[in-house]
Amino acid sequence: MNGTRNGHDTDVLIAGAGPVGLALAIELRRRGVAARIIDRSDGPATESRALGTQARTIEHFRMMGIGEDRLAPSLRIPGIAIHDGGSLVATVPTRVSRPDVTYDGILVMTQADTERMLLDRLDDLGGAVERGATLTALSQDAGGVHATITGRLGTETIRARYLAGCDGARSTVRHHLRAEFAGFTYPQEFLLADCRVAGNLGHDLGNGWLHPDGLLFALPLPYEGLWRIIVNTDRQAPDDRTAPTIEEVATLVRKRTGDALEITDAVWISRFRINCRMVNEYRHGAIFLAGDAAHVHSPVGGQGMNTGIQDAVNLGWKLALATSDRAAASLLDTYGEERMPIARAVLAGTDRGTRAIMTANPALRWLRDRALATAASIPAVQGVIAEQISQLGLDYRKSPLSGPAGRGGFAARSPRPGDRAPQAAFTHAATGNPSTLFDQYGLGGFTLLLFPDPAGGEISLRDATTLGAWVRDRLGDDCCPIVILPNAPADGEFPAFAATDHDGSIRRLFGVQEEAAVLVRPDGYIAARTAPIAHTAIWGALGEVFAADLLPDLPVHQGAA
Repeated sequence: MNGTRNGHDTDVLIAGAGPVGLALAIELRRRGVAARIIDRSDGPATESRALGTQARTIEHFRMMGIGEDRLAPSLRIPGIAIHDGGSLVATVPTRVSRPDVTYDGILVMTQADTERMLLDRLDDLGGAVERGATLTALSQDAGGVHATITGRLGTETIRARYLAGCDGARSTVRHHLRAEFAGFTYPQEFLLADCRVAGNLGHDLGNGWLHPDGLLFALPLPYEGLWRIIVNTDRQAPDDRTAPTIEEVATLVRKRTGDALEITDAVWISRFRINCRMVNEYRHGAIFLAGDAAHVHSPVGGQGMNTGIQDAVNLGWKLALATSDRAAASLLDTYGEERMPIARAVLAGTDRGTRAIMTANPALRWLRDRALATAASIPAVQGVIAEQISQLGLDYRKSPLSGPAGRGGFAARSPRPGDRAPQAAFTHAATGNPSTLFDQYGLGGFTLLLFPDPAGGEISLRDATTLGAWVRDRLGDDCCPIVILPNAPADGEFPAFAATDHDGSIRRLFGVQEEAAVLVRPDGYIAARTAPIAHTAIWGALGEVFAADLLPDLPVHQGAA
């Protein structure tokens, strides 16, 4: 996939082979895009670093073709117990209890293991990271990007249609762009430590301690007896880079937990400062920024790596269409239009959480503890908290790619355009083979779900079949239609692209109440919905994504609106 196309050495050059760069490489290569991925380091991460993988990220892993058996070693934690001294203030839930959510709670998996898993999947696709390669010069013109790379075999200049900067908080790509990274640095210094801990803690929850001097978090690691400790220090000279010691960590742990924990050993300790920063543009011509290269923030809530991976998922399918000249002219602009509001919300939310946790004001601490205890006791509030932490509740409702809500024909609280598309099982009508909607989303293109009205008989089924065939003929693998039938039909009475929704769960989860169509994007978000099945409504949504010459005039039929 690295061959020359249209005068370019590669379609996409990816700088940075952390979780974000690897996820983008997978998204591109599984769609047949020529992509090179370089990294200045000599090898993948060996430290634990980022730990918390949220439910939405795990769903994206599944769409990438990464099964649960590869999510190892790991463990799931359904909540975070918050303590103030020896008292339990609240347990903040991280589990989302919904019938269409398979992966609940936070998956604790070290960054080293996450990168290994992603590297294995990239290898499955014939890709590999070019190690010890540094981006030393960068320019672009109307035809693409010129990048000079210095590596183990010398220096080369390559030409790529697009470049993705996934190279972290100290991004070389961002530096070459001279892009502003506006924000601030928190005054506190923090320690990260992977330790063995003595104390009465089970491995089933994360734990946090609130203290007038700051915070302490203890998260179980998927290795026997090991915990991740995150704690701010008491040092008055935070710019001093003296190596931290186990004694320093142990003293802070005893003080913050009221002797509830004791550190017995440490396998890794690091000092760090927390920044809250973000660029003001994600796209610079043919160059894009993603992950920590575009936004950094407090680790409260475990959002950082997950937000970056979802940047990559959003960008990947759009770049794939652009490199094959099948994309509408404005499609790549929607990457920043969709992802920047998400990053702003994450930065604002983690900043509020960090300031609340770190406050030393007794009155504010009392209010914070009461608010936490109250919130944790109300199921509806628990659900909102878990949805936000898991990132299952994030949406693109205000995106130009999200069509009107079209509430007629759908239940009042059904998922709208821009929302995450639900998961459900079905059976292929032609073969009887079981499958799931996530398996379908994972094929890499759009999914068009067509719901004939059971009371509409042959006319409704014909309209669904006609639209499905039209989309399949014009867009091929870029949009897969599925006619959702309530029962297994008799031979010869259904289209080849039909599926059986035996228990009605697909209709129920999408809130379909009559004849309808729902268009799902390659990243598993709803793009459009319409009731009854209307060719023009679906065509309008597809027209925001695909080049005009792929979508000629639509046939007129009884269901057109």
